[in-house]
Amino acid sequence: MWTIKQIFDGEYGCEELQPGEKPKVAVTLVNEQGEKKSVTVEDEWLTDNDLDVGSQWPIIHLRYGVIVANKKTERYVIAVSDSVDYPIIISRTWHDFPCAEGEYYALYDAIDMENAISILDLLKNDETSRARTKLKKSLACVGPYVDTISEVVLDDMIPDEWYDAWKEMEGIITISKHVPGYWEEDIQTQEL
Repeated sequence: MWTIKQIFDGEYGCEELQPGEKPKVAVTLVNEQGEKKSVTVEDEWLTDNDLDVGSQWPIIHLRYGVIVANKKTERYVIAVSDSVDYPIIISRTWHDFPCAEGEYYALYDAIDMENAISILDLLKNDETSRARTKLKKSLACVGPYVDTISEVVLDDMIPDEWYDAWKEMEGIITISKHVPGYWEEDIQTQEL
């Protein structure tokens, strides 16, 4: 967890704000381990969200991984976040038959957090085959929440509590090339 340690007013020197540009401030954050980092945000955003020195900074810690399956015609993205108490899994499938040619997506929300974390730990340790097997077993008894939807519909179906994390993962999910791997990052939320 990050806490606001200091807030510095923006210095614009000789340069003035551009039309429509809002004043920004530099915010110094510190975590429980004493690590520091700085971010720049609009001053108005801090005020609108009642953030001041000592406030907890709205950051989501996101872990996600990509598993390629079914002879490379399908990819699964599995994600967990410290701000949501359930994982999310999204699959992208390429169908190559006349009436349904193209890319389709499915959204799963029925896998438990323990299994999701276990799968991500395997991916983090480059145990891709074991991660793929565990995911396959985990999904064997559940169907997707929504299935065979387009990228636009998928964007609308993502639960609100996953919105900021989804925007971070969206490129990996919707890119046409499979990009297997594991990622872990902190994301600043857009709304509180």
